[in-house]
Amino acid sequence: MVASGIKLDGDQEHKKFRLAADNATGTIGGPWMSMVLGIVECPYVLAAGENDRIVSAEDYKAFDQDAIAIPGCAHNAHVENPTAVWDLVEKLAAKL
Repeated sequence: MVASGIKLDGDQEHKKFRLAADNATGTIGGPWMSMVLGIVECPYVLAAGENDRIVSAEDYKAFDQDAIAIPGCAHNAHVENPTAVWDLVEKLAAKL
């Protein structure tokens, strides 16, 4: 199951599952993020839903002052308001 991204924790009587991913690989910030943004050669935007409880536009502003909050969305803005996300994609495409 590890190959599928799931690990089994606990003994046979108290089986529990958890993600096999290392939470550090999904964190916002740290030296890796500055490094990646420093080598990106295409237009990008850092965006988060204004109601996102995992990461906020303010968190992203430490790396890019132009980071934006997508109004009315939480963490899954692409599901909650795909039109707003598509508008961001179109704005980026216009810069190419």
